[in-house]
Amino acid sequence: VLRALADGEKGLPIAEMYFEGAEDQERQYAAHIRARIAIGKRNYHEAYSELRSLLTGETAVETPVMYFVFSDLERCCSAMADYRGAYEYSSDKMGLLEKFLR
Repeated sequence: VLRALADGEKGLPIAEMYFEGAEDQERQYAAHIRARIAIGKRNYHEAYSELRSLLTGETAVETPVMYFVFSDLERCCSAMADYRGAYEYSSDKMGLLEKFLR
């Protein structure tokens, strides 16, 4: 996963071979990496689509990862001037944080 992230930051495509035969969880990590790279390039719409696909996918995202997905969605929405969406994802993120602290 780290090698895929490093390649993506260099502008290289994330090779699917890194995740060939991967479990659903690893595919989710790959999607999140693609979204983070898009955010780094200020492609907020692309990142938003990638992150939303994680939320609507067949496999549930683990709670700790979900926190970061919500954080990134909040950032994308804010950058796209969707302040309502940013507020909603911020609220979702805070709700998860409260669960962690219990």
